[in-house]
Amino acid sequence: MLTKGPQQDIFRADEAHAIVQRIGEHAEAVTASMYVPTFVALQQYSIEQFVLAITRLFDAPKKNYPLRSLPAIVQSVIEHADTLPIKEPAFLQTALTHLAPHIEGFDPSKGGASTLVAMGIVQARLPTPDTSPAVEALKALRDKRLAHPEHIEAESIPKTAWSRPKRCRERLS
Repeated sequence: MLTKGPQQDIFRADEAHAIVQRIGEHAEAVTASMYVPTFVALQQYSIEQFVLAITRLFDAPKKNYPLRSLPAIVQSVIEHADTLPIKEPAFLQTALTHLAPHIEGFDPSKGGASTLVAMGIVQARLPTPDTSPAVEALKALRDKRLAHPEHIEAESIPKTAWSRPKRCRERLS
C-alpha cells in the first residue's frame, strides 16, 4: 500500500515542487531564452502534478473503492488492528513521542489495543480539508479545476501558498 501510493505521491510532489522552484530561480534566463513557452508549460504541468499528488496523499477513505491515501491506510490498520500487533514497540514509541509527548494507553503487551492507540495518534495528526486550509485549497483546486473543470470564477476557489502544502508533506517525514 505504501510503495504504490504515498511513496510515489511524496516523490511526485517533491519533484514537481523542485521543478517549479528551479524554473523560478532561473526566471531571468528563461525569459531571455526562446524556450519560454516550454518552461511555462513545464511549470504548469508541475504545479498540476503537485496539487494532484498532495491531494491524493490526504484523500479521505471511501467505502465504494479502496484508496492508497494515508488516511485510508491508517483506517485499514485500525480495522485490522487485532491482526497487526506492534513488532517494534520501542521504535514506534520514540516516533510517536515526536507527535504526542505523553501516549495514554500505549502498552505493547496489549497487542491490537496498542496498534489502535498508535493509529489514533497518527490519524489525529493527518491534515484534512477541515483542519488544514492548505489541503482544503488544494482539494478545491483539484476538484473544481483539474479533475472536474467547472464553469466557475477562479476567485471562488480557496488559495494557498507553496509553503503550507509543503509543511503538510514535511509532517510525514
